[in-house]
Amino acid sequence: MTLVGNFNKAPAEVLDYEIDLGQVLAGDSIAALTWVSSVPYELVVGSGQNGLPAPETEGTTVKVWVGGGVPGRFYTVQANVQTTGGRVFQRGFGVQVTSDAALAHTPSIRRVRHGVGALSFTSNTTLRTALIAGVVVMPALWLAGRAFNIKGLTGWRLTSAALIAAAAVALGMLAWDATHAHAEAA
Repeated sequence: MTLVGNFNKAPAEVLDYEIDLGQVLAGDSIAALTWVSSVPYELVVGSGQNGLPAPETEGTTVKVWVGGGVPGRFYTVQANVQTTGGRVFQRGFGVQVTSDAALAHTPSIRRVRHGVGALSFTSNTTLRTALIAGVVVMPALWLAGRAFNIKGLTGWRLTSAALIAAAAVALGMLAWDATHAHAEAA
């Protein structure tokens, strides 16, 4: 399955997510569509009969409602698509459930255009990943300098090099997010 985006939500939130499949359909139309959650008894996908609205299809755009989830867990929601022309494919998105409603709220990035290389991160996910990368890179560079006694990379110089490397990783990730995210306001 191709993931076209990653999103945050709080367990109590019920949110709609849309994917525009225009590029992959290439003029074909949707004949059948089903949605599934990676853990259906935790993260619930709307069916119209389970208290959440039923999935919708409008032209090349598919929409699903999602609720629930356990804080700290990552889920995938997958659309299984069959077209009138005989194509069968899956597209989906990731949902990170967080207990912090402020971190979960991502109102402007729930609608994704699927295309070749489409990738979307929420800013919270990008910053969290950049911070983790910085925390891993800094001690690794410091330990490498100490273990191999690299001349000129000891003390404050090594720490400065590690900080610069961590900043480069963070800026690189933010640049990737800015240039490769194919999202529009919901």
